[in-house]
Amino acid sequence: MPAALAVIGTPLVLFMAGVFVKGLAVREYRIESPKVREPFRLVLLSDLHSARFGENQLELIEAVRDAEPDLIMITGDFFVEHLPNDAAIEAIKGVGVIAPCYFVAGNHEYRGHDIVNIKRLVRICGAEVLEGDCREALVKGNKVFVCGTDDAWIGNDAFNKQLDVLGSLEKDGYSILLSHRSELVEVYRKLGFDLVLSGHAHGGHWRIPGLVNGLYAPDQGWFPKYTGGVYTYENTAHVISRGLVNNNSIPRIYNPPEIVVVDITPA
Repeated sequence: MPAALAVIGTPLVLFMAGVFVKGLAVREYRIESPKVREPFRLVLLSDLHSARFGENQLELIEAVRDAEPDLIMITGDFFVEHLPNDAAIEAIKGVGVIAPCYFVAGNHEYRGHDIVNIKRLVRICGAEVLEGDCREALVKGNKVFVCGTDDAWIGNDAFNKQLDVLGSLEKDGYSILLSHRSELVEVYRKLGFDLVLSGHAHGGHWRIPGLVNGLYAPDQGWFPKYTGGVYTYENTAHVISRGLVNNNSIPRIYNPPEIVVVDITPA
């Protein structure tokens, strides 16, 4: 009987350990490009959903500071329509003094019907808001174009117009696109960006490492393909964050909240 209990109990303990993981993971990726002369580092944050990591978001802010990024990218859903704005504001304000910070709105920022005020708050916190436009930055001697779209919740016509504008731009340097939704691969691959950054999928919520890379994701359904990690198509690398949300009604299994660190290095 004890042996049988051990056979049953060990997998159960491992499973429950995965359910109750609440710590903040730091996921690191490296991407090579011939357009880069000197290495630089960015941090990708997504899908906070007004969650908290320590008092005044100190745990999150310190993790970003420890990564020593040159740029910080926020790909939406930091604010949630039915929760106060304080947690998102504290996070953006805290990381915004570490490195230049860029923000695009996700579906939840739009669902609250307060998008003008949210963008105003983000700008007050020190981040650049991208809404179908670009900023040029000199990063470690590299010319970098950081572009971003509003979420598709803005409406198909407005969203497609932003994409058309960004796709038609001359990208004389290393180009980065911030766009909230991870599943729009067929759209992103036509735009000619070197790097696309997204979130939205929450890592598929439930994962079994090596077997299931996500059980369910918004707008992808069951067993989604684009949940987290690096995906490559043509000359574009697509990095997807599994997100920071840790207070949602669907538990995360083997899928801790994460910040993503991306090192861009010469090829």
